[in-house]
Amino acid sequence: MNYLWQKPSVKARKISISIKANAQESGSLFGSVGNLDILEALHAEGAEFVTKSSIILPDGPIKEVGEFAVNVELHPEIVKSINVEVLPA
Repeated sequence: MNYLWQKPSVKARKISISIKANAQESGSLFGSVGNLDILEALHAEGAEFVTKSSIILPDGPIKEVGEFAVNVELHPEIVKSINVEVLPA
């Protein structure tokens, strides 16, 4: 198991991922970016230990282009904040 966030160089910085999604010119998405999309992006970065249920979207699925703070619960007492940037595809 690759514990990406246990490495000292990673613990000190904020994790950022980018996800491309189909969007209108206004920035609204056709659909949304949810837990599964974020999970796939995290797994691509080597965080295979993250599960879908550990991703916390405080305002529900993301429905527009921009940057969003998302929490990942690694353990009931350990929550890591990550930055999710949604880009137009």
